[in-house]
Amino acid sequence: MSDPTQLTQPCARVNGAYMRENVGRKVRLVCKQEGISGRTMTVLAADNARLTVNLAEGASYDTEYIEFEGVVDSDTVLTEHSHTNFGNSFGAPHHRALSR
Repeated sequence: MSDPTQLTQPCARVNGAYMRENVGRKVRLVCKQEGISGRTMTVLAADNARLTVNLAEGASYDTEYIEFEGVVDSDTVLTEHSHTNFGNSFGAPHHRALSR
């Protein structure tokens, strides 16, 4: 990322299809947790795209649905800067609506 002030600016909310358009940019991604291995989480985006999130050190992921804020590394990888746990009953209709 070439502009460190970008992290304080508003950002786009994306699903899997919009990742490639935002490489190098800060985004928000609401997703369903599928599994964690070390500091990497596999997630399912609202459009059913399977993505990888490089996790922040020491964070806790206590719910099934999570919103990540971070920088897009590639069309399938996001590096987390922060997250919000969205609970276990957020549900698919709300999940899809957030990335329209």
